[in-house]
Amino acid sequence: VTVGSSLLYSPFYKTNGGMIDKTRRGAGYTLYNLDLTIDTEKMGLWKGGTFYSLYQRKRGMGLSEEYMGDYQVLDGWDFREMNQLSEVWYQQTFFVEKIRLNLGKQDANSDFCALKSGFDFINTSFSIMPTVPIPTYPDPTFGFMAEISPNKLLSLRNGIYHKNGALFNISEVEISPVIKKKPGRYLIGAWASGEKIDVDTEDVDSNGEYVTRSYDRNFGFYTAFEQMIYKEKKDEINDNQGLNFFGQFGLVPSARNDIDKYFGLGLKYKGPITKID
Repeated sequence: VTVGSSLLYSPFYKTNGGMIDKTRRGAGYTLYNLDLTIDTEKMGLWKGGTFYSLYQRKRGMGLSEEYMGDYQVLDGWDFREMNQLSEVWYQQTFFVEKIRLNLGKQDANSDFCALKSGFDFINTSFSIMPTVPIPTYPDPTFGFMAEISPNKLLSLRNGIYHKNGALFNISEVEISPVIKKKPGRYLIGAWASGEKIDVDTEDVDSNGEYVTRSYDRNFGFYTAFEQMIYKEKKDEINDNQGLNFFGQFGLVPSARNDIDKYFGLGLKYKGPITKID
């Protein structure tokens, strides 16, 4: 049984830009996390089982909603205030983790459309693309995820979640090659949602009012990668210090979405400062 607790305080100050009618402004918030992990094998029960729960309490707001006006919040934690049990799920693995099943209230971004290199950036888009509306923080939802990993190179996974009264399905293929002892991850995925969408168009009816068009479903495609291109200790397979290059691309129908294309590129270097004894 493992219990984790953390408190984050994140202050911001706007010097220029953002909303025209808002001048310089300081803002900040606190986020408290309390999580519980139970390993069934270590408890002497059955092998491959994990139970997890996460409680979160957020107070205050940063700059995005009132002072910046950005489409995605600039800080990935800076959404609404909350006091909730965010995640409660059970996971079971089989055949030395070649098959993994997860059932319960969960964050889909933990398994899909996730680049490890992107989570270190404050830019929310590097964590989750604006063209992939999966159920994630601050609103994880009930769902089921299944993953098959026949070897270390290939993983196939599919998730079905309940979002806003409709089903949300996402599928992803991950290839994880090691090129000249440098690890990489390459993702390709697609999603579909049964949530109804009402879109205001520029068409005008006989009464001079704008026409609203309704869609019964939405869908999209994405691909992403992260590849180490420089490694400090070339002969040590498990050493991950070095330079990583990553990228993302998402595409959705323009008629049903505010943003129909997205791409992002980034660099991440781990270990640039020599350890001081």
